[in-house]
Amino acid sequence: MVGRDLDAEAVWRSSSIPIASVSPVKVSVNLQETGTLENDDYIRVYYSIDGGPETFFTTNGNLNDDFGNLTASVTNLSGNNLRIIIRCRNNRSTEYHYFDDIVVRQVMAQTEPTITTITSPTSTVSGLWQGDNQFRWSVFSTHGGCDSASAGSSKCRTATDILRNQQYRDGR
Repeated sequence: MVGRDLDAEAVWRSSSIPIASVSPVKVSVNLQETGTLENDDYIRVYYSIDGGPETFFTTNGNLNDDFGNLTASVTNLSGNNLRIIIRCRNNRSTEYHYFDDIVVRQVMAQTEPTITTITSPTSTVSGLWQGDNQFRWSVFSTHGGCDSASAGSSKCRTATDILRNQQYRDGR
């Protein structure tokens, strides 16, 4: 869809899309502009669930001026029916707003990746997600030598250090 030299707000509304059987969903819309747009030229992408209020897409849902090519998206929408609304405005014959490739997709539940042997630095990991995976962990000592805040510092004592200190206090 293309909006050119509109001189007023143009509005496109999708038909009602039933999502109850596939909720939650993620929605994305490819957006593009060409020309030399000004601050009062815009494209705004909204959703409405079950006839409720129009709400901006959380990512790139409210764009004005020059922005190039972007994707507007929102995720984890649930309800019975979804409607997508796109509003745009520009005011010169050399200014264009485009939107295309509207996708509504079910958000699949994903299990957390699992580290097979948590005590092994060469352990295998199963259930990795598509794309980059990042892990965060905390270090604790069963001997009282470390806590997660001091694991990377000199405050973190080894089990041998703890044993030596215990032997010294006990007079062994």
